[in-house]
Amino acid sequence: MHGGPAAPIDEVAAETPPEFSEPLGARIGAGGFASVWELANGRVAKIAHAAHELARARIAREAEALAAVGAPAVPQLHASGVLGDGRAFLVAERIDGPTLGALLAAGPIAPHDAIAYARGLLDALAAIHAASFVHRDIKPDNVVVAGDRVVILDLGLARKLPRDPDDPTRAGVQVGSLEYAAPEQLADSSAVDVRADLYAFGCVVYELYAGRPPFVGDAAALERAHAALRPPRLSALAPVAEGIEELVHACLAKDPARRPASAADARASLDRAGGVELRTPAASMLREDKQPVVLVWAELPKVDRALLAAVSARKLAIASQRGRRVLAAALGGDHADPAAVAVAAARELGAAGARVALHVDALRVAPGGKLEGDAVDKPETWLPASAWTGIVVTRAFAGVARAAMRPSPLGDEFRALADDDAERELVGRDALLTDLAADAAAAF
Repeated sequence: MHGGPAAPIDEVAAETPPEFSEPLGARIGAGGFASVWELANGRVAKIAHAAHELARARIAREAEALAAVGAPAVPQLHASGVLGDGRAFLVAERIDGPTLGALLAAGPIAPHDAIAYARGLLDALAAIHAASFVHRDIKPDNVVVAGDRVVILDLGLARKLPRDPDDPTRAGVQVGSLEYAAPEQLADSSAVDVRADLYAFGCVVYELYAGRPPFVGDAAALERAHAALRPPRLSALAPVAEGIEELVHACLAKDPARRPASAADARASLDRAGGVELRTPAASMLREDKQPVVLVWAELPKVDRALLAAVSARKLAIASQRGRRVLAAALGGDHADPAAVAVAAARELGAAGARVALHVDALRVAPGGKLEGDAVDKPETWLPASAWTGIVVTRAFAGVARAAMRPSPLGDEFRALADDDAERELVGRDALLTDLAADAAAAF
């Protein structure tokens, strides 16, 4: 599988600056097959890690696509070639600004900002498609917001249209990132057209509003979902204009023929929908009574489908996912002992290096499974204000969980989850324990 999240720099083999025609600055990024280095005058050099033919073909394809598309939709290309040691490189404009992935990780995105990012993304896609390319890896981490400019990065997987006998990807190999890949791209990435990018656009805009992609889970679950499942209606997860919801779900159609025919068509639909009032779930759709819900907040060491699969495998509902931060929920209607399920999930996530917090609160559950309440909308109201490691639980959760606890350095409002064989601390029955102690003293 090509694409997916970029490898953190410390996971890429240590790499000394290669011999280059001009001085290289700091390494500012690294992915699975190339590193990006600073150059003078607002430029960067992207240099392959290895001197093999696939890397040379992908860098050459990216340079070809950048030259054909041009700024402002993509970075301006300055040069490309092969170093003396056989590694391919390109020199391009440096784009300064956060990616959509970084913006999503920072917190909820305002609806007017989501519309602006969607417009900019469609304009950039239109330029790529007009140059007779389909990107094939549109995802939040490949879209940069640079002031008023929305720029698409990483065209190494771009395919020429209508035919591409020199496609650098190997036949029969899936390309792109699973959370955003169209069904036909998962089946045969060598034959997709611009409508595959529009499907990915629908996934990205869905995430801008809902805080999570249309589908989450491990690789097998994602492939099955893209091929056969309908995502939850966007308006069941977030306030959204009716026309934008219709556009997003049209882009997510399984059949490419049912999607907008072009980025220009999608842009026209977006413009028509931009002024429509937000559509929110009607009050009558909400259950009158709240129900206790166990919340599992986790910051993963990296975006890892295997860890996300561990959450979904335990039948926890994903309330939001913003980069490495995930908020999931265990409902009493789904589990006989939701607290125990949450503890088991927390231990698994903690063993993988995540930091986790557990909480219980009374929330409304709307049709479609959306949770309503400040504990979900504003988890910072119950998360520790200070940094922590490992697994912590709120006092509210400690009062209902049958799990080993120990005092937490975070204060009286929190407990730390202890090992299973640790002595259990009695929490949440202070008044009852006081009365029992008084009765015992009187009896003796």
